[in-house]
Formats: sequence, C-alpha cells, structure tokens
Amino acid sequence: MEIMAFEQGHIDALVSVYVDVFAGPPWHERWEEAWVRQRLACVAQSPNAYGLVVASEGSLIGAILGRGIPFKSEMHFEIVECFIAPRDQGQGIGTRLLHELERLLQLQGYALVFLGTSVYGDPPRFYQRNGYARLESIQLMTKSL
Repeated sequence: MEIMAFEQGHIDALVSVYVDVFAGPPWHERWEEAWVRQRLACVAQSPNAYGLVVASEGSLIGAILGRGIPFKSEMHFEIVECFIAPRDQGQGIGTRLLHELERLLQLQGYALVFLGTSVYGDPPRFYQRNGYARLESIQLMTKSL
C-alpha cells in the first residue's frame, strides 16, 4: 500500500472507486461518472486544495480530498471527500490515510480539520474512532432551490 499526494491526473482512476463506494451502504446513491469527475475536479481546483490517494498493487483504491479555509488567524481544513474501495474497507486503510493527512496538515500549520458525513452507519463511527467529535453548537442545514 502506498499513500501519495493527489494530482488532477488521478481523477479518472478514482471515478469507478467513488461510484462503487457511494452505491453501497449507508448511502445507496447513484452517481454517474461525469458527475464524479466534475465533483473531484471542482474540489481539486478549489483554493488551498489538498489531498492524498492510496494505491494497492498499482491501482488507486481511495482518496481523501479537501481545502483549506482561513478562520480568523488560523487555517482550517475541510475534508470534502474521503473514500476507500468497498473491498478494501475495514483493514485500517482509511485510518492510515486520515492520519497521514492530519500529520501533513499539522506540518503545514493547519489548526483544525472538519467535515460533514452521514449520520447513519459506519461513517460517524469511523471518524469518532479517529478522534473526531460531533459539535453540538453547529448543525448542517440545507435548502433545496
């Protein structure tokens, strides 16, 4: 297993992984490949974008992507996407990827990491096991237009 910096050229190799991950539990979502390419490219082109990919036996099996956002005198990092191929989940790969991102962000002077995730199934447990806590003072809210 190898963890390396995300590059735009990784997007095509990550598309099918992303589609497979989000087709399964707890999301059960349908994603078209064009939508995934557009989403990952958008995140990658954001100011202060940064990410890592993980490869196994020469194939990409996951990624963690996000962007830095200034907050007062600090830099905070928003994790926008974190996914590991279904067949490779449960082996500690996501934890290693997350910890490597946190280590590199700390070296770059980031003060905080935050994210939004499903309240159902494994995602909240995964992040809680890795030291993330739900903030009672903030609630994600949406409005369809």
